[in-house]
Amino acid sequence: MVGVARGLYYPEMTLRLIISSLIAQSLLAPPLEAMQPDDLAKDVAERAVRVMSIDPTLDGDDFADLMPLKEAIGEARVVWLGEQSHGEGAAFLAKGRLVRFLHEEMGFDVLVWEAGLASAPLVDEAMKDPQLTAFEAAEQSVFPIWSLAVQVHPTLDYVKASQTSDSPITSAGMDAQLTGMRGGRALERLVEDLYAPTDSMPADVLGFETSKRVFWTTQTIESADSLIDDLQHTQSLIETDKKLLEAHHESWRIEFVERAIGDAISFIRARRAVIANNGNAMGIDPDLLNDRDRRMGDNIVFLANKVYPDRKLIWAATFHGIYDLPEITYNSQPGMYATIYAAGMTAHRELGDDLYHIAFAAENGTVGNVFGRSRRVLPPKPAGSYEHLLGEIEHPFLFLDLRGLPDKHWLRSETVMAPLGNEPMSAIWPDQFDAVFSIETEFPASRTELHPEDAVVTVERSP
Repeated sequence: MVGVARGLYYPEMTLRLIISSLIAQSLLAPPLEAMQPDDLAKDVAERAVRVMSIDPTLDGDDFADLMPLKEAIGEARVVWLGEQSHGEGAAFLAKGRLVRFLHEEMGFDVLVWEAGLASAPLVDEAMKDPQLTAFEAAEQSVFPIWSLAVQVHPTLDYVKASQTSDSPITSAGMDAQLTGMRGGRALERLVEDLYAPTDSMPADVLGFETSKRVFWTTQTIESADSLIDDLQHTQSLIETDKKLLEAHHESWRIEFVERAIGDAISFIRARRAVIANNGNAMGIDPDLLNDRDRRMGDNIVFLANKVYPDRKLIWAATFHGIYDLPEITYNSQPGMYATIYAAGMTAHRELGDDLYHIAFAAENGTVGNVFGRSRRVLPPKPAGSYEHLLGEIEHPFLFLDLRGLPDKHWLRSETVMAPLGNEPMSAIWPDQFDAVFSIETEFPASRTELHPEDAVVTVERSP
């Protein structure tokens, strides 16, 4: 599905829609009609921040070019770093440098992955373990579309190195999926830790452990039903023991476990539907798929307001963060997003200006994930689109704050941009995210090279 994160349930089990054609031209809203393309490009050139590098490995980086982002982000406590797809090597690098900037210059110290709420704490635990590498830590829960990409490794190494600094970065997760199978007993450990101080753990509160192993082995409808029943039983036991547990834990810790179990039930229900549909995710009840994003949205709000209320969070993936998905039009398939929910719809409603979403866009180049799939050369963007206008500006990396645009600015009318799956779509984009980071030439994610030999990742500062 255009713009939908690949790797739903498993990296090899993706939602796909065959894209028949690209938008031929932009839909110009009335405020644009009086302006010529050269005027629009000039306006962007005057407003945009010229970013000098997307390299997160720069020695002695003073982030001078990124300092204007401080004013744009302002007092926001959650910065969402989008990506057009999971095969954007250049965007992965750029996000890594932004993570460093946000941490060192603005005090953001919680990195929230698109990884399981239950298993991501294993990443944090492993990052603190001097015997494990940053990659080994990430393997505990982070999807391999990121952990295997060498463009993400500088970020992982940076998080690892921060553990011995005065400002260690905490790794967390907000996904409703069960990720990090290598983490093994992530959910079980949460329940055990919850009951540890009570000395009265119910004998069957971990009954789901056996049924979970059977489910992963058999992948049948029957084993899914058994696992759901056992998880619901654990839920009921925790609810019965709520007063006992509240005597030993802050309320958010109990809610954390309850949320993690609820996420697991939601995930298994969706998996059960896919199994019943012969492995085809496209034909199942869309509410089962939407439940993932609804829970993700709730989880990020929960993390921001209850788990880390006095800290600043960086959320590392654009489709999930969109603020009003049904208002985006993909001309080749009108109404495609009409019934799809995005986590950002909840996050934006609940967090308001505390959330600042930076989306990414690319003018041209090639994309593809670390598994060698989805590799393609990006076609030319249609005339009148945002990316097409960028071709008139001779700078490879630009940051444009949309939140601070004047009320009557032309970008507050319906325009064409391609931040979702690199496919041109029409929307009032400042209603969907708060800023756009554009990259002139994208390159694929890779397991071997940080960037192609001819790629531009740093430019000389203008005199």
